[in-house]
Parts: sequence; C-alpha cells; structure tokens
Amino acid sequence: WELEVVLLVWLSILVIIPFDLSTVDSHAGEAAAPECSLEDRLVQVCKAFLPEPGAVRDAAAVVLGKLLTRLDMRRQLATFVEWACGPALEGTCQLAQFRSQGATRALALVFKHGTRDLLLPLAD
Repeated sequence: WELEVVLLVWLSILVIIPFDLSTVDSHAGEAAAPECSLEDRLVQVCKAFLPEPGAVRDAAAVVLGKLLTRLDMRRQLATFVEWACGPALEGTCQLAQFRSQGATRALALVFKHGTRDLLLPLAD
C-alpha cells in the first residue's frame, strides 16, 4: 500500500500543472472514444482506489479533489458528483461502505478546493 500512496501523492502534484491536461494527453489527437482521455482515465484510477481502507483512499481523494477542481474538468466534475451521490454507493456490504466513505472524502476535498463559480452549477 505504501507504493500506491506514494504514486497517488505524486499524481496529486502532477495534476496541478497550470495548463490544460489535453496538451499532455498522448491520445488527444486520435479519433478514440472520449472515455479514453487522460482526464477520464485519471478519474477512473482514483475511483478504483476509493473503496480501499486507509491511506490509499485518502490519497485518491486528494487527487480527485485537486483534479476535479481544475477549470478544464467541469464535465468530469459533474459526472463524479452524480456518481458519488447516486445509487452505486448504496448497499450494506463492506465494499459499499468503504466506497461511500471515499466518495464523501473526495467530495469534501472538491468543495474545499473548488471555487464558487465552479461549484454553483452543481447545486441544482
């Protein structure tokens, strides 16, 4: 788990680059599906770590908090909020409980780092 935490912390530093993430995406110019973009892959990787207990979940939430509050991530932010508030997190099994804790932590960090202009459209 130590390696995963270190890599996620490193990723949280990388996602605060001051320019659009599509400029560093090697698949941006290809006619691939939009789900294959760098932004979507980063969100999917972090969502996969949210059910993990402990520091891995916290590090993934930090990455999502910094990543989703970027100005070029509005579409992914709306999709993540729908996922985090949706029925995918309901259930009584232990996995659903850990996943909902991770999603809640990520949402808290999004609300902490996000600006009013970015978050106001999500209030509806």
